Amino acid sequence: MELDQEKLSFLLYQLLCGINHLHKAGIIHRDLKPSNIVINFQCLLKILDFGLARNTDTVMMTPYVVTRHYRAPEVIMGISYSTNADVWSIGCIFAELISGEVLFPAPTARDLLSRMLVIDPNHRISVEDALRHPYVSPWYDPAEVDAPAPRNYDSAVELNEHTADEWKELIFNEIRQYEATHDMHGNA
Repeated sequence: MELDQEKLSFLLYQLLCGINHLHKAGIIHRDLKPSNIVINFQCLLKILDFGLARNTDTVMMTPYVVTRHYRAPEVIMGISYSTNADVWSIGCIFAELISGEVLFPAPTARDLLSRMLVIDPNHRISVEDALRHPYVSPWYDPAEVDAPAPRNYDSAVELNEHTADEWKELIFNEIRQYEATHDMHGNA
């Protein structure tokens, strides 16, 4: 698929929106990289591999989490980090998408990238502000962005040991429950 400015900004919007919903549910992905993102021919994006994702309430987060090329400086340095570590990863992915072609002369793309790849996490752009940035704002839909998380993440399921088959069943039931709720609201 050839990525023009419109498709690239739409993909970035979807990635930011998905991570925004994770953060609202109290989850940091911690392993965002191109191989954990899939895109179909309709340009619809899905985020994969939540194996390293953690609840934001976790007291101690390990420094060795994200694939090296996408790891935020605060993670590398072993200092405390939060949801903004995901923004750094998104910025790295975005830069990689841009550099795959001739660098776009669009100043809004470079501006957003420069705000995502800020070393100090306290000065890095938030997901909410990135969603409103002019580069992705043409896709901004308040109903989509501000939709409530289905519910806060319940980490109690992680406290018990489960076999692979039990995990499959838990995941299947969670998806089925989500789809049933999703259909009830007419959002299919």
